[in-house]
Amino acid sequence: MILSRFFSEYPYFFSSGDNQPSGKVELSFAGFNKDDIKATIEHGDLVVTAENDERGKKTYRVLLGSGILEDDLSLKYSHGLLTVTLKPKKEEKKQISIE
Repeated sequence: MILSRFFSEYPYFFSSGDNQPSGKVELSFAGFNKDDIKATIEHGDLVVTAENDERGKKTYRVLLGSGILEDDLSLKYSHGLLTVTLKPKKEEKKQISIE
């Protein structure tokens, strides 16, 4: 189908049972240096763009969803792959008083 082909080009984090996105996505930037790559968060999407004279310009958009901030992400570039990992959120336990 046309829609499935379109969305397969749009990487996203899967939601777990509690509807919190989790996981990692690998984006190919072969031929680019780490300094060629810029990442920003725009309207709930991670937008990663690389540009140099040899390879031109390449852009990926990763669906993050609302509430995901730059501090929630870890980006690592190695051997032409940019790995975007969503850091696990620490669950805060609150004591409930009993009367």
